[in-house]
Amino acid sequence: MNQKLGDFRFTLRTEDKIDLCYIDAASRDYPVFAIGNEGKCFVGPDTSAAYRYGGSGGCRKGLGCPVFCFDVAIDVYTMKSE
Repeated sequence: MNQKLGDFRFTLRTEDKIDLCYIDAASRDYPVFAIGNEGKCFVGPDTSAAYRYGGSGGCRKGLGCPVFCFDVAIDVYTMKSE
């Protein structure tokens, strides 16, 4: 994930944060997107950078690592192909 898009941390519902990031990524034709820090949206053409350091147990609620966590964890999503 090499480009930061929106910051949806202050959007109330978890589903809305994921949906808004999905819409941003889809509008730029990126096949993957990620969410970290409870709502920061990241996109990129592939997931290689996202998985560089392996898995993490720090993610919560599909929104990556909480804002004050010391782990740089993100939840990565792949667009469904039709």
